[in-house]
Amino acid sequence: MARQRQTTATKLRLVTQTSDEAVARVAEAQEPDPRLVDLVRQLARQAARDFVQQETARLPRDRLPD
Repeated sequence: MARQRQTTATKLRLVTQTSDEAVARVAEAQEPDPRLVDLVRQLARQAARDFVQQETARLPRDRLPD
């Protein structure tokens, strides 16, 4: 069994903006409902926020007491 690395990130960077190029590629393939595109963006942003909040909340528990 592989050993898990006990490392933590010292800096977190979150980019919540999507590029217009990515959206344009989806639009070229088909004409998606704009409401669906907005919903997917909103869900992705919320998932990213939740992930960062969980990781930053976990960081203090990873350290030894002073």
